[in-house]
Amino acid sequence: MDNNLYAISAEDGSLIWNFSTNGAIRSSPFVYGDYVFFGSDDGRLYAVNKTTGICEWFFSARYSIDDNTMNFLTTPVTSSPIVTDNKLFIGSAGRVFALDPLTEEKIQTEIITAKVNYQASILFLVISALLIILLLGIYLYKTRS
Repeated sequence: MDNNLYAISAEDGSLIWNFSTNGAIRSSPFVYGDYVFFGSDDGRLYAVNKTTGICEWFFSARYSIDDNTMNFLTTPVTSSPIVTDNKLFIGSAGRVFALDPLTEEKIQTEIITAKVNYQASILFLVISALLIILLLGIYLYKTRS
């Protein structure tokens, strides 16, 4: 991993652009509208213009240790983003963030504190009335009462 996201021409395999981050990129990119969304080990979710490769905005998935201290060092964004119903979802540090994919405005944050159950080959993430299905494995998050 070289901390770069690459856009490659499907026609001839030539490099269109590359975008560098300050950490490894472990998530899969997700294209929505004019943006390519992806997370990085530098703790950010990036929204890069899919044509130019220029970062339009980024979201720092930090969390508060206490009222005055924020944790930037141990909150990599390794999960892959997804957009549904005009909401961008990304997970980091035991939280799932819902953002407006066009403005970066945070809509909602949910803390995942439940046990994970794994089965088959689909990922199910349940938060309140939200169900996100990703191909990989079945993970059912049950909320605590």
